[in-house]
Amino acid sequence: MSEHEERSPWRTLGSRTAFENGWMRVVEDEVIDPGGQRTTYGVVRVKHHGVAVLPIDRRGWTRLVGQFRYPLRRYLWEIPKGNGEPGEEPEAAARRELAEETRLAARRWLALPPMETSVALSDERVTPFVA
Repeated sequence: MSEHEERSPWRTLGSRTAFENGWMRVVEDEVIDPGGQRTTYGVVRVKHHGVAVLPIDRRGWTRLVGQFRYPLRRYLWEIPKGNGEPGEEPEAAARRELAEETRLAARRWLALPPMETSVALSDERVTPFVA
């Protein structure tokens, strides 16, 4: 158990996998919440690291990719992002995602500190890049 889990005001009583595929696992934890109530907490456990790329061209412009996002049931404009493959370094994954989603390549890459993106729902960790 990590230092942070030891200080948690939540108490986990049990856990079960509700769904699993190649890139995530959804678990249902039976917990006692900080208010003392017994409840079920669903968590998405991501199997591979994520990457996001803010591409900036010589004019200072960026490129966004548009796609329909099923959970929100709407079309969104976003920076290129995706998941790394097993054993793939974050920068290699970012280069691949940028090429796949925009057909662009960048000469210079700046990795920013990794960040957690949906902390109430998921353990997903993303390394953002400026390219």
